[in-house]
Amino acid sequence: VIPKEELRRARLGLLARPGSKVFYPHGGHLLEGVVSVGLVTALDAMEAQRADVDADLHVSVLRADGKSCRMPLAVLKPRVDGGSPFSVGDVVRACEHDSFAGVEDGPAAGTLGIVMQVCEDLAAEMNSISVRFPDATATAVTGFRDVKYTEGQAMEQLQLDQELDRIRPGVAVRLRPSTTGRRKNEIGVVFSLHGNGMAVVDFLGNWGYECPTFDLDVVEDPCAMEVEIISTLSECLTWEELFNASNHLTPPE
Repeated sequence: VIPKEELRRARLGLLARPGSKVFYPHGGHLLEGVVSVGLVTALDAMEAQRADVDADLHVSVLRADGKSCRMPLAVLKPRVDGGSPFSVGDVVRACEHDSFAGVEDGPAAGTLGIVMQVCEDLAAEMNSISVRFPDATATAVTGFRDVKYTEGQAMEQLQLDQELDRIRPGVAVRLRPSTTGRRKNEIGVVFSLHGNGMAVVDFLGNWGYECPTFDLDVVEDPCAMEVEIISTLSECLTWEELFNASNHLTPPE
């Protein structure tokens, strides 16, 4: 049984959501990861469920090596920024470059992607990075492709999109003016972020609204009451799933 105070400090409801950047313990160190959905290939597509939590309160975490494994919620810690130039889960943008050593069949400049793997090559003393980009020519099942970069290529040809990378679970957002739809002036709260570049946003009266991440803007000074109402209701839905997964918990007050 996990004490209620411990649950509040750990913010387990938020950490259970796909797209949350986390640190996880391994070999006495805290390593970078991102919460994912429990698929064979992590973060592939939208799931009907809002949080992938089992009866032992474990979630899937995508590690820097590109592998997804189950970890206890209680050991995860929130992560804002990585200590390296690129970390797993980062939202990046392909940029123009003049190098002749470009990536074969690389994405067009401006294309958004998500870092899925950052592997250290101790022999070469450099990292290799795999980024997932949308691709209309990919299979109908996936709709994306993974592009591998050396560390040098990544530093030259990729750029962290700092604004879009802020769009994470719990952040207040609104649809950009250029988008269509009656909800573009409303404030919502991000529930989850997925590796296909889609976000799930909770609006009052429209829970689980799905849209591309690039259709969203972070709201810097949102109405505190409105965001609190949405966040609370959204959190209740998350906790309902946690309670359904394990009947050993007592809801936080």
